[in-house]
Formats: sequence, structure tokens, C-alpha cells
Amino acid sequence: MPVDGFPGIHSTNTLGRMYTIHPNNSECFFLRILLHNVVGPETFPNLKTVDNIVFETYRETCLKPGLLKDDQHWDDAMFEANETKSPRQLLLSLFTIILTSCNPSNPQYLWEKYKESMSKDILYRWRISKDTTEIDFDNEIFNESLIKIDDACVLEKI
Repeated sequence: MPVDGFPGIHSTNTLGRMYTIHPNNSECFFLRILLHNVVGPETFPNLKTVDNIVFETYRETCLKPGLLKDDQHWDDAMFEANETKSPRQLLLSLFTIILTSCNPSNPQYLWEKYKESMSKDILYRWRISKDTTEIDFDNEIFNESLIKIDDACVLEKI
């Protein structure tokens, strides 16, 4: 269909050029996925709408219709490392690598599933320092583990 005021220019409903975006630039990456898969969006809120639900982020929008791969292979890797009784530090390192290099679609799920396993060394150290076995997993222990993961992620990206 011709564009008014621009002779020789025609309009179509297809994308002309789309730049490559690295997954580390997450919101732009997910926006790009949506632009490839959502037919005829007229506004940005239209892009974030699936089944009449408007999502907060493009990532959440991509997850709902299954546009992102699931994390089963990362879950399997974490499960295997955990089951083989690998040192806790190895499990924590694996999680760090998955976070920084593999762009899991739901890192919160992996954390919740394996947080106790990744925090066992911290729990052990706390029990030794307090000279009691009465201490159990709590938010302080998990927060210390998250700090270790955050520090490792920063070092991994350097």
C-alpha cells in the first residue's frame, strides 16, 4: 500500500531490518523476540499483553506463551552436580556460570530449588562458629550465599 506524501514508498506489515541484540541486554532482547512473534502490535502495551493480561516486563511477556526455552537442561545440570555430592563451591560456581553465561529464563526457580544445597557450607561454618547444631537454614544464611553468588557473578563478568 502506498505511503501518502512519499511517492514510490510502500508500506507493509513486515519488519524490514532487525539488529542483533545480545541476551545480556535483556529487555531489548526480549522486546526483539516479541517483535518477531506478536502480529500487528500497535502500542508497547499491546506487546506486553498476552491473554488480556498486561505484563510488567518484556521477559515476563515472553515467558507466558513459551517464547523462551525452559530451564530444564540447567535444572538437570544443577541436579546432577548436587546428586554427585560435588563440593558446595562447585555447585555455587556452576550456578554462577549459568547466571552469567547461559541466560536462564527463570533463575529464581533454580535458586529456590537449590538454595539449601548451595548454602550448606555457610550453615556448617555458622554451626562451628556458634558451637551448636541447633542453627538451621534461615534468611541470613541464604543472604550470605546470595552475596557470594553476586560477588562471583561480578568477577565472572570482568
